[in-house]
Amino acid sequence: MTATGAPTVSVICPTHNRSTAIIPTIASVRAQTFRDWQLVVVSDGSTDDTDSVVSEIARADHRVVVARIDHHGHPSPARNAGIDLTDGPIVAYLDHDDRWHPEHLQRVVDVVTGGADLVATGGRYVDTTGATTFATSAGNAVWHPEMQLLGPMFEPSRFAHRRELLARSGPWRTGPGVEDWDLLLRMSDADARFATLAARTVDMLTSTSARRGRIRLRHHVPLATFATARLARAAADRLTAPGAVASLRAAYTADVTAWFDRLRDGPRLVLPLDADADLAVEEWRRTRHDPVDLGPLAVVADEGRYSVAQPVACVTADHASRITAAAQTIRTHQRRVIADLCGDLDTTTPEPAVRPAPHRATHVRPGRRLQPAVGSITKER
Repeated sequence: MTATGAPTVSVICPTHNRSTAIIPTIASVRAQTFRDWQLVVVSDGSTDDTDSVVSEIARADHRVVVARIDHHGHPSPARNAGIDLTDGPIVAYLDHDDRWHPEHLQRVVDVVTGGADLVATGGRYVDTTGATTFATSAGNAVWHPEMQLLGPMFEPSRFAHRRELLARSGPWRTGPGVEDWDLLLRMSDADARFATLAARTVDMLTSTSARRGRIRLRHHVPLATFATARLARAAADRLTAPGAVASLRAAYTADVTAWFDRLRDGPRLVLPLDADADLAVEEWRRTRHDPVDLGPLAVVADEGRYSVAQPVACVTADHASRITAAAQTIRTHQRRVIADLCGDLDTTTPEPAVRPAPHRATHVRPGRRLQPAVGSITKER
């Protein structure tokens, strides 16, 4: 307990209509070997018996608190409300369908008290039967600000941070994208000291009904720009043809290799504290070279021209513009392949900043992260 009497760790758990299914999640917090915590379960206007289920647990354990807010349909307001109700110097998050291993908080507290502003652990994804569908590796714990810019890296249940960091980054935000990606990017921009652990201390439920599987993607990274929508659609067909995919994959491998060699030689690369550094780097290289595709493509109108673009699950247009600018630098081999495939279609290199425009709705495919500008970092629900 801190000098002010507040528990060391404030655990924030947003929920909506979870009923008794939330009991194992709360039980995983109560089973922590580190005992100095407070858990605030924030009910986002639940209409079932979730509030009474949590209240019953709270009567047996004073460290558990239930709070209720009006329904927003998004976890960010609930997380912010939970933060406002607590005082612990370390803030951790747990989604209502995830579970922590007993040592999770102790590992997190040790790293933060050792000097980090934020720490993220590894985890595994489980289906409704408890079977593992994907498990992170030491390579998934390699972190760099450019990686944080280009793709979602750590789900809320896997990271914790110093409370004071929120004064520099701002609170959780709502929007048409992945809110933890947005928050962690702002924390990175605020020069937060990131640390990672390879240890898998979190189990996360994989579900096709999860909110992230229903996100409407409103921002894009343009690949090539044309004078007409017809030409842009023709380019999209060419880029997704089987022969083109092989060339684009080879170019992707070359781009990622050069990119990571540059990051590796810089001062801001973060390697997991509990894993061999060479092993982590090798695993990062291997997973980045896994076959990828361009994912779903969209044709986006912008100031009288039309871009073939990749939808991205970021919250703001500014973030999409930053990804576009970074991709222009990193994707040198892919840009040449795209030019070779579509050059006769009167292609124009897109500017780094492209405003989003109305388009046919595209959704994140369930069971994985949307492909970011350079390789996906982790899989996602």
